[in-house]
Amino acid sequence: MSGPDPAGRARRPRFRLVAVDLDGTLLDGKKEIAEPDREALERARRLGVTLAVITGRRFAEVELLTAGVPEGAYLAGHGGALVRRGKATIFEVPVPRAAAAAAVAVAGRLSMITLVSDREGEVRISAPDPGSERVRKYLATVRPPPRVVPELRFAADPLHVVLAGTPEDCRRAEHELRESVGDLVVLARTEYPAPARSAGLGLLDVLGPGADKGTALERVAADAGVPRAGTLAIGDNWNDLPMLRAAGLGILMANAPPELRALGFPRTAAHTNCGVARALERFVFPAGISPQEPRAETDDAPDARRRPDGFPPGRDRDPGRPERADPAPPARSPVSSGVPAESGGARSGVPGNRPRPGRDSGLPPGRHAGRDRGSDHRRRDAPSR
Repeated sequence: MSGPDPAGRARRPRFRLVAVDLDGTLLDGKKEIAEPDREALERARRLGVTLAVITGRRFAEVELLTAGVPEGAYLAGHGGALVRRGKATIFEVPVPRAAAAAAVAVAGRLSMITLVSDREGEVRISAPDPGSERVRKYLATVRPPPRVVPELRFAADPLHVVLAGTPEDCRRAEHELRESVGDLVVLARTEYPAPARSAGLGLLDVLGPGADKGTALERVAADAGVPRAGTLAIGDNWNDLPMLRAAGLGILMANAPPELRALGFPRTAAHTNCGVARALERFVFPAGISPQEPRAETDDAPDARRRPDGFPPGRDRDPGRPERADPAPPARSPVSSGVPAESGGARSGVPGNRPRPGRDSGLPPGRHAGRDRGSDHRRRDAPSR
């Protein structure tokens, strides 16, 4: 914890591990990392803060899109199913072949696109009409470029399966898979608003058991030796909810969906207004110091009257809980969240729709993406994951 040090020693940052999402969080409207955000991450690194990027993107895309992140950061892709630091794999959870085959069968019945990421890095895709404009646009967002196949078969457990179609298609697919293989997988649904004269885009991630952003953060923290109280997570969508709840303090971007903002998590500015840098200034950096010249905090420092968790003094508030009087969200479950399910408040993304002890119960789905700095493979029109 930061604060005045009678011995005059340099104070530590308020949090020792910071995890950020990509699209809608670290990436701006151009799918790039704004310079103030990059500088804030570098400042955090110099102060000894461990950094992690946790996204729903395929891992090859994550590597391309995080060129502006300081060296040594943990990278988690596929919604948390794969976590690496450098060449070392920290965590990996594949999808059982039986569940992957069931997902492909459901996609076929609903005429949806199916994208499979194998553990070796290959990406395969199957679609009812591979030459359609819809498929061409979707393929343009995928890195590495997928191999189009007439039929998807599984010789081994894949790492990640994605079904793409309309939001209604995804809701139907989610319902069928929850009923048939819900105990074997994590289902995380993402829906994007429909532009004019369009049905909109829906994505359903099919992941291995326990693979979500919250689990990824927990594995990173364990590997880095940082307790939960020393972790901070920043995100903007429903699939970030397990990560926000797994952290000692979860911060929402101002551009988060209204229903998610209503849960009451502390908020920072939008991704188009350097919200990550502003969150680090408010919640992580000791007030008024730089990495080069630490100095003792005084009552005149901008944040001297603010507690280390970012709340004003006298607030009896757990830093991991919402910053409002609303009832606390339910306990965590081992799954990614999604958009609210249609019936009676049921939630998407719960294996077998049953919460497990010690984790959040699944809540509405969502998803994110990344950017490439200086790469010919950069996609600025890719859907947020």
